[in-house]
Amino acid sequence: MFTVKVEGIDDLKKQLQQIAPLLAAKPMRDALNAVGQDFEDEAKTQAPVHPGNGAKLDKRARPGALRDSIGHAVRVSPSKGKGYVKIGPTLDGGPVGKHKTTNPGIYGLFIELGFKGFAGNPFMRRAFDAVKGRVADRFTQVFRASAERVLARLARGRK
Repeated sequence: MFTVKVEGIDDLKKQLQQIAPLLAAKPMRDALNAVGQDFEDEAKTQAPVHPGNGAKLDKRARPGALRDSIGHAVRVSPSKGKGYVKIGPTLDGGPVGKHKTTNPGIYGLFIELGFKGFAGNPFMRRAFDAVKGRVADRFTQVFRASAERVLARLARGRK
């Protein structure tokens, strides 16, 4: 008769639970970037373009300024196992979500929601409606491929 005693399983389990979010950070970032890019591309397609009127236009009224300002930014918190992507018009070409009051980012808000005397043109909503059906599949596909690459690198002894 043989008796086998395995020690340290609880410690191993705890360590694996701690490292899992760190291993998932790159695949999550890659997947969020992919769906963010899909949404960004669709939003640029849906964005209205100021036709220009031959008059002297300032920077804010440059044809395509709103469309060209649309971008996305990804944030991942490995310790919390969470991430998100922000998509929309950037402010002065900077990162999405900075709090400034310059165009075309603020301008995009008025175009999307409208204002007194202007009904609005919900281009971001149309973009969301166009991509929402494929986001989960795209996220899963990219996450899985990236996770496989991370695990393959770890198996070869690389970080």
